[in-house]
Amino acid sequence: MPILEHNGKVFHHNQPICRYLASQFGIIGSDALENYEIDCVTDTVNELRGSELKYFNDKIKISSRAAQFNF
Repeated sequence: MPILEHNGKVFHHNQPICRYLASQFGIIGSDALENYEIDCVTDTVNELRGSELKYFNDKIKISSRAAQFNF
């Protein structure tokens, strides 16, 4: 879990940290609809990353099991 410490406050969780930093650096959407669209894109990227990790973890587990039976 990512952690950010700023001005004596500890922040955790990826998305809230990203939103906080975007707000601090003035790179948030100009209105609620634009913020919604930004959230949709970032959520999609995170979902794809999660699926990708699961795929490779499953593939590694299968390879490890197959190697156990390699005589």
